[in-house]
Amino acid sequence: MIPPNFDLQTKGFYEAADHAHNRRRSSGPDRGPGGVSPSAQADIYACKYSLCVYEHDNFKGDMWVFTISGNECQTTGRLSDRVSSMRNPSGARVRFYNASGCAGSYGYTAQRWSEDADLSNNGFDNKASSIKPG
Repeated sequence: MIPPNFDLQTKGFYEAADHAHNRRRSSGPDRGPGGVSPSAQADIYACKYSLCVYEHDNFKGDMWVFTISGNECQTTGRLSDRVSSMRNPSGARVRFYNASGCAGSYGYTAQRWSEDADLSNNGFDNKASSIKPG
């Protein structure tokens, strides 16, 4: 639960969050204090330790959250071939594949503790079908 007086500007993006497991959200018109929607505030908590991928550039649109553990291949779900930005606050490098089942060679690697607001600058916009730590 987000404290009612939570200030994104002073608290920082990854601070004081509970770990969420495989949650997603859609963007909506409602905005809270400071122009941040309640669902966007929830995203801050969901992405504290997990890889989050977004449908649009600049972390907008639908979001999918992955719990990164071991060497497990995971599908990008309903965002398959629609991922345009990502946040990876986990301590693991994550490889993005353009084929399901992490088949073939990977096309993009999300470095540890990184984010990328526009995957088109890496030639992998709207191509990810599966991910795997590595």
